[in-house]
Amino acid sequence: CYLLNTGGVGEIFHRDDNGKIVVDQPVTRVAIDDMARMIRGIVRNDIEWVEDDLFGGMVPSKIDGVDLSKYDLSNFYSPDQIKDISDRLTAERIAHLKSFSGLNSDIVTALD
Repeated sequence: CYLLNTGGVGEIFHRDDNGKIVVDQPVTRVAIDDMARMIRGIVRNDIEWVEDDLFGGMVPSKIDGVDLSKYDLSNFYSPDQIKDISDRLTAERIAHLKSFSGLNSDIVTALD
């Protein structure tokens, strides 16, 4: 199973007093050419992978023709922000998974 970020990275926003979203730092979109190279690398099985420290999955460390440093979280967030965002995302995923009655509990606890 492969999970591709077809959106972007780096956006920081807050809500104003009226609840309207205010963008403090714009998103850096994943370029279509980069996405095509990523998919090509998956199909051809020629991506180099490393374990991701945040979520435990595997992430690409080298894809032919793609400058992965453009999407490095440390270009956009401080270490504390990265930890906060990943902890919040994990908690949201766990809460969402717990909402499915009958779901094997091993699936939920795999995120702990």
